[in-house]
Amino acid sequence: MIVSRSLLRLLLAAAALHLVSVITISFIGKQQILPHTFDQSGIGTTFAVDSTVYRYEAEAMAQLLQQGRLREWWNFGNRLRSSSHVRPYSISFALVGKLSGYGILAAEPVNLCYYLAILVLTYAIGAEVFSQRVGLRAATIVGLWPSLLLYSTQVLRDSLVIGANLLFILGLLLCLKSARSFAQAGGAAGMVAASLLILWLVRADGWEPLWLVLAIATVTCVFSQLKDRRFEYGKTIAFIAILLFAYWLPRALPTFRLVDLIEHQAQLNQRSGEGAAAPFNTQLAETEASWHKPVGRLAGKIGFLRHRFIIRYPMAGSNIDTNVELSSIGDIVRYLPRAVEIGFLAPFPNMWFARGAQVGKSGRVLVGGEMLVMYLIIALMLLTLIHLWDNLMVWFLFASAAAGCIALSLVVVNMSSLYRMRYPFFILLIILGVQGWHIVRERFTSDRAANAVALP
Repeated sequence: MIVSRSLLRLLLAAAALHLVSVITISFIGKQQILPHTFDQSGIGTTFAVDSTVYRYEAEAMAQLLQQGRLREWWNFGNRLRSSSHVRPYSISFALVGKLSGYGILAAEPVNLCYYLAILVLTYAIGAEVFSQRVGLRAATIVGLWPSLLLYSTQVLRDSLVIGANLLFILGLLLCLKSARSFAQAGGAAGMVAASLLILWLVRADGWEPLWLVLAIATVTCVFSQLKDRRFEYGKTIAFIAILLFAYWLPRALPTFRLVDLIEHQAQLNQRSGEGAAAPFNTQLAETEASWHKPVGRLAGKIGFLRHRFIIRYPMAGSNIDTNVELSSIGDIVRYLPRAVEIGFLAPFPNMWFARGAQVGKSGRVLVGGEMLVMYLIIALMLLTLIHLWDNLMVWFLFASAAAGCIALSLVVVNMSSLYRMRYPFFILLIILGVQGWHIVRERFTSDRAANAVALP
């Protein structure tokens, strides 16, 4: 009961902090106090440029809803690759937009729900693997994460993706740790299926790393049963169902994937022959013209997506290793040590005080301060891995976070984009780091108590 009240107090405080942040940013935008950072709708034009486009889409869809043109609203969304995450914003805009304007205040009902869901899921993962106290402290750190709080006020898909990733991890954890009956296994598998559906609709180009995490969870499931010398029917059936659903979903519900479009275009070009002109997607012309390697294999897809980031952000001031192309398994293996370094530690200290092309010096200093804290958390996380080396759930959390961070660093060369996309995996590291802090604290307390007893 005490912990439940503590979680409730945390959520109420977090909701108040979020509301104050949104109101403050909205006021700054309307008064044009920082005109080069926020527009009049409160959209961050320097650090969340895509939020501008999504806001316009949400406003247009909200107007269709207000006019009762539901079919046009639905079809409008289906024509846009961003429709799946813009739809909730359009509903919120339709309900409160006329009162508050079509800005971040109108998006706040959705954003606040996403933000609180992230904190609840962080708490739940920490409580499931370690203790309620670890979950509560990890959720507090995430709630006070400055850049995450700032991004959560915008019309972006980031908060939804973070929450869906955490739900995905929590569902797998419940399957691995708590699914003792068919009912428990079914509920946990349902959580994983719901998260996979959201992630497929919102960020389908990140599907392969999810399969990697599923593979890690499956191996953990098998190993845990071998370790305990006990076969668990509910857990096994749940994992089989999850794997089948993950295989079936992309085939039953096609959605936008850049690598699939490029691969399809290459097939059209091959079928057209020399004497016929294949239909060509002009939006992909520049990218395909500069990348002729096959993308049917995983290595080819990694190489293509990395190449696309390189040519998409040529003038960005936070790019790393834009001279490195990955076109084979050998290239990827040789680059892995550097990918680990970038995935966990970038942006590096030499970037913390340089002036950013978009966010200026203050934005770089903010991220530098956050990374300094993350370095400490990573050190504490390593202590957790050493102290709890025989805990499979600890290694599952770490392996899932590592898989996400390394996979992103193989593809994303722009540190601003990498930082945003890495949030759900860093949250797992924060949970592990908080447990490391508890280990240090308990060791210090026990040593002090032992010294006190030893004194005459």
